[in-house]
Amino acid sequence: MISQLLTKVNVALIDAVGETPTQLTWKQRNGAKKQSWGACTTLGTLLSFQNLLPVLDDSLFESVLSCLCRCIQLSNIINEKITIAAVNSLSGLPSELWIHLSCKCDSIGRVLATCFGFLNDDSQQRNTSKTSYHQDVESLANLLLQQAKEQDFCNLFIIQESIPFSVEYFYQWLVTNNTEATVLDEIAAAVSNPNVALDVSISQMLLSRTIQQHRRQGSPCKLINDDNTSLSSLDESGDDEEDEL
Repeated sequence: MISQLLTKVNVALIDAVGETPTQLTWKQRNGAKKQSWGACTTLGTLLSFQNLLPVLDDSLFESVLSCLCRCIQLSNIINEKITIAAVNSLSGLPSELWIHLSCKCDSIGRVLATCFGFLNDDSQQRNTSKTSYHQDVESLANLLLQQAKEQDFCNLFIIQESIPFSVEYFYQWLVTNNTEATVLDEIAAAVSNPNVALDVSISQMLLSRTIQQHRRQGSPCKLINDDNTSLSSLDESGDDEEDEL
């Protein structure tokens, strides 16, 4: 059933990007949009049942999440109802599903990249009036940030080549939304991972923000220790400086 629902969603997406083997009539195209909208909603309903976790293959979960992400990535050229249904379905997935997938695949990184790519584009293109679901995408991003671990953030930065998003915007969003130090710890660990190649200035900003947020929250920061002089200098340099906004 899930495979059939994915097919219905993909028909509308393929048509939107002009990759259909044969030209659809107006009636066929309109019907495909309605079926895609309904399929997105049904996929969210099905995956919201926690008892499906043990019996469904992880690759199927990944296919569903990739499909729903594609609905957000193509929001500028597909029917808005399809995108809204995809956002609602992703937002309604149980936390147990994200915990189950964390570090097992790149799905959390993929959804985060999709969210921040959309949020940045939506903010730039609609300075006076953002989309009706902008806040819902922000809530989804915040939910995933709370669930994500170091490997998920590694996937986020690595996947930037296939799902472009602005790391600078990502950083500013973290500052604006006062993201907790525990989340920043995982991001800092990913930034320091040898498999992740970020601009040095961005890496330093993320590490510095982590240290500053720990200070604000009065919690110990594992980035600062006697053996790491470079991070200690970041801590000192951040004493009298505010984050960029």
